[in-house]
Amino acid sequence: MGTLEERVAYLEGRTDDHATQTAGLREALRETREEMHRRFDEVTRQAAELRGEMNGRFEGMDRRFTAVDLRFDTVDRRFEAVDLRFDNMDRRFDGLEGRVNWTIGLHAATLLAVVSAIVTMAVR
Repeated sequence: MGTLEERVAYLEGRTDDHATQTAGLREALRETREEMHRRFDEVTRQAAELRGEMNGRFEGMDRRFTAVDLRFDTVDRRFEAVDLRFDNMDRRFDGLEGRVNWTIGLHAATLLAVVSAIVTMAVR
């Protein structure tokens, strides 16, 4: 062990080294903070760009779905128009059914009258 003065000088040297290292650490920490802030700002900017791009794509998809919905609505209206036509045809056939029954009845009655007349003439 050295003298008291040597020991104090040694400790002062060590304190100076620690102070220098502490200043270096503070500077490194400040630079690290600045780098982190810069990177977080970049990540935030990229996230905002990505969000904007995704919103644009979603809006495009919404427009496409709206167009498809309009097409389906048009097709639905066409099918409804065809259904109305078939309903009208059904009503017409229902009205004709009664007339056809009368016509068949008249034909059957006429045929019966002709057959009766032929049988009567054949029997006499």
